[in-house]
Amino acid sequence: MNYLEVFMEAILKLRQGKRHIITAIIASCLSTLQMSCKPTDIISPPITNSNSPLEVVWQVPIRPDTSLGFGFDPIFVGESIFFGSKPTPLSAEKMHLIKVSKTGHVVWQISPDENSICDEIKSLESSGHVMVGDLLYCVCKNQPIVIDMKNLLLQNEYAIDSSTAYQISSFDQLLFYTTKFGSLGTGYDSSVLVVADPFSGRQKTLFRQGKNGDFNPNLYPPEVFVNNPTGDTLLVFQNRQWDFTNSANGGRVDLFCWNMTADTLVWQIPEIDPYGNSSVCKPLYHDGLVYFRGFQTLHAVNVETGEQVWMHEFPGDFDDLLLGNMLIAEGKL
Repeated sequence: MNYLEVFMEAILKLRQGKRHIITAIIASCLSTLQMSCKPTDIISPPITNSNSPLEVVWQVPIRPDTSLGFGFDPIFVGESIFFGSKPTPLSAEKMHLIKVSKTGHVVWQISPDENSICDEIKSLESSGHVMVGDLLYCVCKNQPIVIDMKNLLLQNEYAIDSSTAYQISSFDQLLFYTTKFGSLGTGYDSSVLVVADPFSGRQKTLFRQGKNGDFNPNLYPPEVFVNNPTGDTLLVFQNRQWDFTNSANGGRVDLFCWNMTADTLVWQIPEIDPYGNSSVCKPLYHDGLVYFRGFQTLHAVNVETGEQVWMHEFPGDFDDLLLGNMLIAEGKL
């Protein structure tokens, strides 16, 4: 008997004048309600949709309480997947970390009490977190760090200016990050792009950009790839600048290609976006072309020459283009 049936029985007895058993029935009803409100400990089976061509193979709660969850995008690590979550975005609680095999088996979990390294791992999709072996490259609060997940030890940390883009990128086992010099009040004099090898501890400044007039420099981490014809390692990155002296001038975006092997600048496209704004995510390289998103524009650039092959402008106001990573699959961007 469910709680609705119990209530109906109580009403019937009341109409029949049998008040002496009302208390027992209501008590039974309250007990039924209480039991129905208790959270279940059973993990529900995968949700299926007969109208969808997709099939849920397995599902695992990323938090033990399963009440709320907010975390960074899953990181694929060989045959496993790595997650991090908090109850809410603004929660002061440290992240609950979990590693799951491709079959849905939980390899290990690290509770917030056991996570003594980082209070706040950035959860934006553009943050660039990656696992290299047992090392997690990530952004903790406002600085890049490397965590040895096998021993839960801090392997490396890299100091950056507090207003620098909270992002990293990686290639092979190398970590790339940027930082600025100066202050918001007096203006930033320069911004630098740095490459670090967390395994050896070595790091090197690859590129330094000064001010363009009153525009403050602000380099973002690069897209990194090997150029097939030469075998050189190329980096494509942007300088998102803003005029803090005269805000009416707005922003300015320059795009660069740097040859890390030869330590030389390959090409530069000044003011690539007509609106002076761009996506905070790194460009995307595919089959000889670099794709770059402006405020309402999408650009395809020849990586060899720096020539713009085409530009597409989207009508209306597309702020969503400023966030989210690009992906190419089956010939579609």
